[in-house]
Amino acid sequence: MSYSGLSHEPFHPLQTTQALKSYIDVLSRLVAFLLCDKGNYFISLPANIATLVSKIQQLTPPEQLPPPVIQEKFDEYTLGIVDLLIGIWTRVWDPSLGNIIGDPTMCFLALLSIKADNGWALATEITPVIAKLIFCIQSMFLFRVHIDQENTGTLRDRYQALERWHHEGEESTFHELCMLQHIASSIAYTTPSLSAFIWYNE
Repeated sequence: MSYSGLSHEPFHPLQTTQALKSYIDVLSRLVAFLLCDKGNYFISLPANIATLVSKIQQLTPPEQLPPPVIQEKFDEYTLGIVDLLIGIWTRVWDPSLGNIIGDPTMCFLALLSIKADNGWALATEITPVIAKLIFCIQSMFLFRVHIDQENTGTLRDRYQALERWHHEGEESTFHELCMLQHIASSIAYTTPSLSAFIWYNE
């Protein structure tokens, strides 16, 4: 197992309300992508993930987000979303005949990278999205480790069940995102910026 690229600093909370909203926006769009009717766009979901999607679709979302308090009793809809995200982030995805990407998170990222003019977003535009998805995976795993309303094992047991899925070097969604982030960051740093011109009226 490789631990390269991991920070040994504590997991810091976001510092501003606006930053939190931007992370919530990315995660909300991913969840909406998983739950919505995709028309002709095909993703092959395993039976347990498809069952979770169907169950959530039949529930009513809460009017307000639950407060991030560890003792809070979370509603069924919120816990269903957590189960769904943990489910898609703790498995290896294979390409299928109808979708050569396979992983729903990577499909979401690919579609999000397509601009309105059908061109691809620049590396500088997509690296923040990747960073937010990586943070969201870490946050969901942290939630699952500390908040377990079914009392399944100890905190250490729950961490060990998730440990394999949030390291670089292990095949997982987290690993794929980290690899893409390295590539996109390298492209962003080595791509010359266009010159800026200021025209003065005389």
